[in-house]
Amino acid sequence: EVATAALRAEAEPLLVAAEADFVFSGHVHAYERSLPVGGIQHLVVGHGGNHERLYNDWNESAATGYRQGEHYGWGQLDLWPDAYSWQV
Repeated sequence: EVATAALRAEAEPLLVAAEADFVFSGHVHAYERSLPVGGIQHLVVGHGGNHERLYNDWNESAATGYRQGEHYGWGQLDLWPDAYSWQV
């Protein structure tokens, strides 16, 4: 948690200044989508599966829009010059 807080403190102002729409990460073996934080939606897409199994033990967060750690899955991000599409 300390390393995560330090990374967020350093990275969040840069992402906001760059007007980022999304931040994708994937270490936790589950899927979580935040409500916009500083105008940025954060997605953890790590439920592809491995020998460590899925993760479904969560700390409560007011920023969470949706979370799921009960089954394996994937996401597909399509990018165009003026639009994007995200599917889970």
